[in-house]
Order: sequence, then structure tokens, then C-alpha cells
Amino acid sequence: MAEFYFDRNGKLTKWYGDPLIGNYIQSLLQGKRYGYYNPDWNNFIEDIKNNRFPVNPIRLRYEYFYILQYEIQSSPNQDGVLLRTREIRDAYPLSLKSLNSITNEDSPWFVPFYSYKPNWEKAGNIAKYNNFGFRDDDIIMPKPEGYFRIVCVGGSTTEEGNSNELTYPNIMEKKLRSHFNTDKIEVINCGICGIRSFGEVRRINDYLQLDPNLLVYYNAINDICYHYIPYWLTLPNPYKKILQHSVFLNRLFNRKLLPSDDYIAEYFRDNILRHLGAMNCACKNKGVQMAICSFAYPKLKWYEFVPKSYCDFNIRNVWVSLEDVMITFDTYLKIIHIYNQELKNFCEREHILYIPVAEEFNAGMDHFFDICHMTPLGMETKTEIIGSYIAQWIKEKGFLK
Repeated sequence: MAEFYFDRNGKLTKWYGDPLIGNYIQSLLQGKRYGYYNPDWNNFIEDIKNNRFPVNPIRLRYEYFYILQYEIQSSPNQDGVLLRTREIRDAYPLSLKSLNSITNEDSPWFVPFYSYKPNWEKAGNIAKYNNFGFRDDDIIMPKPEGYFRIVCVGGSTTEEGNSNELTYPNIMEKKLRSHFNTDKIEVINCGICGIRSFGEVRRINDYLQLDPNLLVYYNAINDICYHYIPYWLTLPNPYKKILQHSVFLNRLFNRKLLPSDDYIAEYFRDNILRHLGAMNCACKNKGVQMAICSFAYPKLKWYEFVPKSYCDFNIRNVWVSLEDVMITFDTYLKIIHIYNQELKNFCEREHILYIPVAEEFNAGMDHFFDICHMTPLGMETKTEIIGSYIAQWIKEKGFLK
């Protein structure tokens, strides 16, 4: 759900709610398009610009990564017009599938980058999925009496591991059981490769149906590199043409390709942090504590030229693969620093348990495969950091007496 407030001249004054459709409508009003563009939006935007608003509900499709259907309706208020949008979830979640989705019998995907097939396993594949479609052992429901259950939510940086037993949630389960000398602690890996925060907030009920005591969130890069940076690069920028034609200048002034720190901080507050806020609200309604981790990265010395070159290559060819522009590892780090600071402020405001993984993860490329995925040594370090804060929280709250 999102609400848009227009004055009597048809100018958008403020909006609240779902940032996915909110940012899209804002962009269309400014004459910008991204993702699949449904021509039916033309008449809708033209009517709004001319102060004509739909009295009867209309349905429009928006496709960017997933296919989303929205019902839109307007009503007058004392200052102008209120426009409401509501996501239609007919045949959900299959309705989210892109037309190009590959979900044959050899694929683990039910909906690509959103959900896996329950009980999927294939010989030679290091991952296998349980009765709920998560990369872990089968989950017993209802939860056995006296058990403390943790669900770990995120993307491939949560799901990753050379086997199901070597993912960070499974490693953390063993460590917490040993620490508290009990087998009544469960840590469930609910990571989904490639998922973004607007997918995670749509799956919050899937996570909460597992009856957790604690939900731990670790993600950021999928939103930032696959969604936000490509959008920011479409914004008007006087430096872009100059930097496109000089590798030297592009490397020296690469940060100039993206908006200001203040703009990016506000964008985080209006997007991923709104999604996390909605997830936290759902958790609170179920009596579940939420914990959010800052996002870690390789910490390289200024003279480590080869690792830095590899990270630049990794960003250019995997994470922000665009033909006309190159984002450097140093620029990525500046964006991650803004995110982590905004995340910390957000957690303090919302009374969410903040776990400073990035701040305490002081290691280089021997702990990372790329700019975010970790070697077994990195997984061990990450697990130690997250597990120590969770153990302290469990003790303070008096669980497992």
C-alpha cells in the first residue's frame, strides 16, 4: 500500500508506504523510466499532470525484477487529492514470475530470486532445500516446547556455504548450543540467493510462520548494486560525460558519478529502511525480536593494489555491469559506509538489536571470495561476531535458564 498526496494544481507534495511503487510513480512524474515500461502508464501519468485523477479503480502492471500488479484509486481531500495504490496478489507468489524465469525440474527455483522449491535436492548440487524451501534441515512444526528458534534472513551472503552444514546459520547453531550447553537452540537458514529487501518484506509471513524467537537480518548488496546504483546513474549528472571518456579521471573522481551523500542517505531511509521497518513491525506484532547486522566488506590496505584491482573487476563484471560507466570498489565502500551508518541510526530509533559486523570484521581477501561472499575463514569470523551478540542478548533477556 502507498499513498500519494497532490495539491490542487496536481503537484505531488508527499507520499508514504511501499517505496517500490512510490519511487516508480515519482520517477514517471519526472519523465524518467526504468525497468519494463507498460504503455498503459502513459495515460495515467498524463491525467495526473493535468489534475485528472482516477475515481474508479484501475489496474496497472509494473515489472522490475518481479511482475507486480497495482490497483490505483483517488479521492478528494481538503488540500487536493489523495491517490492510493494497493498491490494485487492474485495467484501470488507465481504472479511475481518474470516471463523469462527459468523454473524447470532441474532448477531449484519456485520463483527465481524469491523462493525455492520445497524438498528440492539434486545429485552433485551442494545445496538442498527443506520442507519449507529453505537451505537447511527439515523444520518441525509446531515448534517443540522449550526450543529457542532463530531465523536468519538475507541473500546469498546468508545462504552461502560449501554444504548446508557449513552455512553461517548452521555454524552458529552449533556454537550457541555449545555455549549454552543445550540442544534446544535452532538456527534456520532462510537466505535466498539474489533476493532484495522488497522481496524479503513480501516474505515476512513465511519467516514468521516458523515461530521464531529472533529474526536476524544480513543483506544490503543486492538492493544497492542491482537496484539503487543503476537507478542513481540515470539521474542528471554533469560529470558523467567527462568521466566516461577518461579511465584516469573516472578512477580519480568516480564518486562524482553518484548523487550526494545526503541524497543517498535519504534514499536508504525511503527504501531499504522502510522495508526493514515494515518487517520489524510484523515481528513485533508476533512478539519476535529483530536483529539487523551491518554489512561487511574486505578491508584492504592502501598498498594492496592486486586485491583492489580484483575488487574493481568484480564490481564491474558481476555487481554493477554497465556498458557506459564503471563504478570502483572505493565508491562502493563509500556507499556501504553510508548504509551502515543509516542502519545503525535506524536500529537505535526503532529499538532493534544492531549487530556491528562490518565494524568488527577487520580482515582482507583471505576472508572473502569477492566483495561480499566469504571463505570458510570469513564465515567463521562472521559467525563469531553475530553469535556473540546474540548470546549476550539471550543472557540479558533470561532465555534458556
